[in-house]
This record gives sequence, C-alpha cells and structure tokens, in this order.
Amino acid sequence: MKKLLVGIPVIYDVVCVKKCLAHVIGADDILIIDNNATSDIKKLIAPYNKIVNTKNVYVNPAWNQLME
Repeated sequence: MKKLLVGIPVIYDVVCVKKCLAHVIGADDILIIDNNATSDIKKLIAPYNKIVNTKNVYVNPAWNQLME
C-alpha cells in the first residue's frame, strides 16, 4: 500500500491554510513548512508535524525542504 505525504508551506494567509487542510483529510501524513508564519497560523498548525523556519526562506526553498 502506498502512503501519501502532503506538504503545505505556510506564511501569512490563514484562510488559505484552513482551506488546504480541509482538502487533505485523506492524507496519511501532513507535513507543514512553517515559513515564519503569523501567530494565527501557528495556532492553526500546532497539532501537525512541521518544519519551522525562523525567517521566511521564500516559497521554492520551503517546498524543497519537503524533500530533505
């Protein structure tokens, strides 16, 4: 059986993050890339596995962190 890992880079838009999380319910594992997100998003993503960046590393490097 194949497993599905979904990675979501997040930073500013809490509405967008909520929508993304609502659509990946069937994923085996969700990994959040916290790209120096706002405090509202930090509360939203608290229960998930995450990679935390203390500063914004921009979107492409954040996506690449999923492969490391």
